[in-house]
Amino acid sequence: VAQDVIAAEETEEAEAKCRGGITNNSAKPPYQHGKSALMALGFVNDIQGAVEFFARKTGINLNQEELERKVKTSYDNGDILYYEYDVEGNPVKRNIYSPKTAVFAINTGVQDNHQNYVFAQYSKGHRGWTGVFFNTEDQIFNQMNTYKIGKLTFKNYALANDFVKSLHAELLPGETWKYAEPAQMGMRKKTEYEILESYLRTVFAALLQEHDKQGSLNYGKIKFSKDNNYALFNTGLLSKYATDIIVIGEVYPKNRTTNSRITLSNLVVLKRGKTELREKGFEASDAEVDMVSFFDQVSQIVYDVTAEVDTDDIEKLRHCIDEGIMRNRFPLKCKEQYENGELEDLTDTFIKAIRRAERIARRNYKYVVPQYRTTATGNKIQFLMPIYMLSKYEELPDFALVLSESVIGNQKFYKPETVLELAWAYNNARVICKPDDMWLNPARIEDVEDLDIDE
Repeated sequence: VAQDVIAAEETEEAEAKCRGGITNNSAKPPYQHGKSALMALGFVNDIQGAVEFFARKTGINLNQEELERKVKTSYDNGDILYYEYDVEGNPVKRNIYSPKTAVFAINTGVQDNHQNYVFAQYSKGHRGWTGVFFNTEDQIFNQMNTYKIGKLTFKNYALANDFVKSLHAELLPGETWKYAEPAQMGMRKKTEYEILESYLRTVFAALLQEHDKQGSLNYGKIKFSKDNNYALFNTGLLSKYATDIIVIGEVYPKNRTTNSRITLSNLVVLKRGKTELREKGFEASDAEVDMVSFFDQVSQIVYDVTAEVDTDDIEKLRHCIDEGIMRNRFPLKCKEQYENGELEDLTDTFIKAIRRAERIARRNYKYVVPQYRTTATGNKIQFLMPIYMLSKYEELPDFALVLSESVIGNQKFYKPETVLELAWAYNNARVICKPDDMWLNPARIEDVEDLDIDE
């Protein structure tokens, strides 16, 4: 326990140095002075909405100042719950704050209608702590216990893992759906076939974003039962018998006004064809639902070797290098160069690596591979270029450079957007098709924690 406390304090001290104005308060979540209590503990998108939700949940109308005073008192008194995930992917409550803490919750001292105390809850995101959500202890645990593959949800990790494994058992053999090594970092472990998990997440996200938009590539490709309690979709995967694999799930929420913002739970693979569909209230013809589409012309996923990468865009270069260094995607030696102020040499090495990759691509059009990403502003097809800063060509590249196509007048070129770990690059590429394994070979790649990618 003492070692855990020391580790937690060291982590918070490091955070304080990086962000400034944040104190570690012993082994407690970091508190940023100069902000009101609820926002001092993490990013809050809608503070007024949060306060109003608290009033609805408890039936007690406290203004923001009164609520924050209660939260600050409990914080000072250490009336805080800490949760993390164990090695089996299950949530567990701990007595102290540590680097493994995934959620902390501070007692507001106010009870709901069932005499359960309501806590101000914060969750660890990719950019730090976010909140504030007001839940009881049971609600917090149940939320954490849920395993989400995007908008496909399972009551716990074991059920998610069982589903992914059962789906893998149905697949046409001959393809690798897991990495050489699982992710070493991360708050919660992934299912056994992490590539397949990532594939399902992206495919359903693409369908969900477009299935109700007339004229889109994926219009009508999620089918709903007559009572709207079930939905199905074609995964785009083939079974060992070379037939389409279709997944059915229960739709949530039940009392929805639109089918564009839903989640599916209790997923099963369709095995009994039209008989099973009729039992769940589908039309027999729903079994013929088409697979997801990511492009309408093959030229969209073929890298144009005659178009140059625009390395004159200083803002793009700076983003790639700064973000890449900050997120530890560059080799350690490159990070040392950056910290020593040798930015000119580092940038020169980066640009030379891009030019070398371009020369190889002119001789092998499959060298730069397409990737597909779903974003809040729309779906994108981009390209992934292997970058060898220090690695030798018989080894894996150091990272992949994401390129977006751009056209000005009659001139076509590619803009560098960001750099990705090879595991993320493979996940994004596999959505479109299995990439050539010259440098994107999952049997040689170690998985990494999933993070949001900024461009």
